[in-house]
Amino acid sequence: MARPFQRPVEVAPVKPKRKPRMRGALPKIGGGLLLLAGSAGGAHAASKAVEIVVKPTMEEVVLTKVIPSIGTVLSNALYFSFAPGVAAALKAGSLGALNPIPVATQLYSTIAWSIYGLAIKNPFVTASNVPAIILSMWAVASLTPLINDKSQLKSFQNLLVAGSAAVSGLWALLIFFVDPTKHAFVAGLFATAICIILFASPLTAMKSVIEKKDASSIYAPFAIVQTVNCLMWFLYGLK
Repeated sequence: MARPFQRPVEVAPVKPKRKPRMRGALPKIGGGLLLLAGSAGGAHAASKAVEIVVKPTMEEVVLTKVIPSIGTVLSNALYFSFAPGVAAALKAGSLGALNPIPVATQLYSTIAWSIYGLAIKNPFVTASNVPAIILSMWAVASLTPLINDKSQLKSFQNLLVAGSAAVSGLWALLIFFVDPTKHAFVAGLFATAICIILFASPLTAMKSVIEKKDASSIYAPFAIVQTVNCLMWFLYGLK
């Protein structure tokens, strides 16, 4: 008996499994790691190179650290040079030959320079003046009752009023009218102007010096320290 016709069963071919191609991947991974390590090492070497380049020279250290440090000491010595004279006047109960005008001018000069030092965030300029503000306030308060000459007292009082008005005007000018990027420049101009007035203030007694042929009213310690102090800050300004 013949078998009925059967259609042959089609069997799908089995695809062989592919093994991962690690040989090609490993060099790429290794190369990437090497590249990363190389870039990190290069960056480290570059940072070391930059550190070597920016290392300050001895001249820069002298101009930016040593000289301003000496200037800070000399500035305080300049402002504190009046202290023995004020103490002697208090002990004697009289001004004697001491001229009070430079002491009052010093108060506003130190305030002006402190404003400038804070504006430029310079610790040397700030430290050179902030202690002197306190000393100057003490000196002004101590000397005022000792001024017996009416003309001298009036000049002293007018100077205190004018100085207060100038400092107040400076703050108003900076806050309301001056561009913030120029605050330090304007404050520096103001401080320089007051400083020139301070250094010229001993000359207010020049008439008395000539008439009496006595220069004792021009305070010698102030004049000596002033000269050396100005030289130090002049050198610092050249940096």
